[in-house]
Amino acid sequence: MPEHKFQNHVIYYLIDEKNKQIYIGSATKLGNRVKEGREEIPGWNKFMYAIVHPKFHANLLEIENHTIMSFGRIMKNSKNIKHLNLSDYTLVNKQYPKSGK
Repeated sequence: MPEHKFQNHVIYYLIDEKNKQIYIGSATKLGNRVKEGREEIPGWNKFMYAIVHPKFHANLLEIENHTIMSFGRIMKNSKNIKHLNLSDYTLVNKQYPKSGK
């Protein structure tokens, strides 16, 4: 992780393989958000991120919300939003966009 902590404007994914959970977030600086023991998913053991093109930096939160909703529609989620159940993993984001009903 140390070699990635200064990466800017990203959508990141934290994965807890033991509990089969995924958490999605956004960060203007990756090292400020991706830390061990995150309350939302304290047991995460893998992560990845996607860099957002500078043209879309102002839309970072909208991109995060879209990503959460996309995952939440195909896999189990902590909000019990109707989904396709295509995975054994559960999306554990607590904050869903208002359109997620």
